[in-house]
Amino acid sequence: TPSTIGGFYQASKDFGFDIVPLLFANTGPLGTITSETFEKLISEILELIETKGPFDAILMNLHGAAVSEEFHDMDGEITRRVRNLIGPEVPFGINLDMHANVSKEMVSNTDITNVYQTTPHLDADKTGYQCAELIYKTVKKEIIPVQSIETPPLIINIVNHNTNEEPMKSILSESRKLYTDDEVLSVSVAEGYPYSDIEKMGMSFVVITDDKKDKAKEYSKKIAKYAWDKRFEMDSTVPSIEEGLKEAVEIKEKPVVLMDT
Repeated sequence: TPSTIGGFYQASKDFGFDIVPLLFANTGPLGTITSETFEKLISEILELIETKGPFDAILMNLHGAAVSEEFHDMDGEITRRVRNLIGPEVPFGINLDMHANVSKEMVSNTDITNVYQTTPHLDADKTGYQCAELIYKTVKKEIIPVQSIETPPLIINIVNHNTNEEPMKSILSESRKLYTDDEVLSVSVAEGYPYSDIEKMGMSFVVITDDKKDKAKEYSKKIAKYAWDKRFEMDSTVPSIEEGLKEAVEIKEKPVVLMDT
């Protein structure tokens, strides 16, 4: 299927490893998750890892912008508890939505932090496959992934998140140039979720190299600076309700969609 988990499964077929599914939980972009709900969810995750394991590696499909009453970086807390359970030697990869508020905690707790690179999201399966492939190669000791993250104070207006249009089109194009270096394993640009009312929210840039820490840091800073230099293109002025209705009536092509962002 065109999903992160579908990508995981396709990689397992192509590279010949077994997947043991543990838990799937899903919700829409709603309110703050209660502490009780979070603790129930993480307890089930940890219990399943402990009872169904041991595992050669862990793959997780997370959104990256979840907020609970106790943890504003809920995904970071999930990765912290999973890492504490499995120990430092078990490869651990996560694949995130492009609207993730990727934190330093998520990166420090994992070996692979990978992010969708399209909005609308059309590459969940492709990035899921990439994440699983890199974890497989880590298990086989073919690579030694080293991650670096930059989180400049950037918030991009959600009406400018379309990666087929500027400024995201240029930012993604610039980031893909890093793949000309054979030691680059993954480059992720995350747009962040601008409606999260938390302190650590916004764009982030993650680069993973094969055992080249300085290069990962250099490249993550490079793409973050490129985006920073485009910061004034990240905001937009949208019509008022009155202006929008007037414009909609005057548009001759149908249908016309009115969206409250």
